[in-house]
Amino acid sequence: MRRPRILVVGEALVEFVREEPGEIGDQGRYRGPFPSGAPAIAADAAALAGADVVLVSTVGADAFGGLVVERLRRDGVDVGRVRTIERATTGTAFVAYRTDGSRSFVFHVADAAPGRLTEADLGDAPEATDALHVSGASLALSHAMTDVIDAAVARVRAAGGRLSLELNIRSDATGNDDAMTHLRTLVAHADTVIASTEEAAALADDLSSARARGAAVCVTRGHEGATLAVDGSEYAVDGLPVDEVDPTGAGDTFAGVLVTALTRGDEPAQALALANAAGAAHVAAVGPMERRGWP
Repeated sequence: MRRPRILVVGEALVEFVREEPGEIGDQGRYRGPFPSGAPAIAADAAALAGADVVLVSTVGADAFGGLVVERLRRDGVDVGRVRTIERATTGTAFVAYRTDGSRSFVFHVADAAPGRLTEADLGDAPEATDALHVSGASLALSHAMTDVIDAAVARVRAAGGRLSLELNIRSDATGNDDAMTHLRTLVAHADTVIASTEEAAALADDLSSARARGAAVCVTRGHEGATLAVDGSEYAVDGLPVDEVDPTGAGDTFAGVLVTALTRGDEPAQALALANAAGAAHVAAVGPMERRGWP
């Protein structure tokens, strides 16, 4: 079977993870830099799962940008459309885990390289792909990023390609009317929608409409597994036993593998199982693009 062609558009970052539980504003030691960015994580996972992946993104002309690009290239992502911008810094993210397991973030993105993505960066990639994958987290980053994603969606759909959407609603997006409006518009056009349990509850009507028009809708349930509704049937998989050390990016990894498997024609149950295994391997390693035991 031909390798599926997946286009991913969005931010590529580096991330620093607080070593001990606490608030992100408290002094403490951080580990990193780790390659990161929800779209970049999904692109990396899709390539490892067997897709031909093109990532459209931007990084700064600095060591952090080189780190991200080299990691993606090593794992098989086509980085020919990752533009390096002189006199711009690579986007950065900082994450801290609280004692209850919840997370807090600080992002330096909108005024860095990711905020300078343009439609010209797409080139002819939208017309040469089977499926476009978008992360909802990208919609809250900047108007420039949103405009490029909208253009990519329109062009992929016009060329007969499919749209995969991971909701990935960041906390700063819920109060951003423009971001949420864009997210709901994408849900209304997506062929595959991936949501956490909380996101599925928040957009229950939107997901119900998506299922009614034939979209595949996947709901991830953390350590309890996931469900996938497609073609009038529902499939479920239990979570795999794993020592969780860092769940950041697990949903992006899951999404990248799922869209790869569904696009190449895997049976839904098999696609769900593959994505579930990748997500479990992800939470067992520290770092948003790290995995242990997969692939």
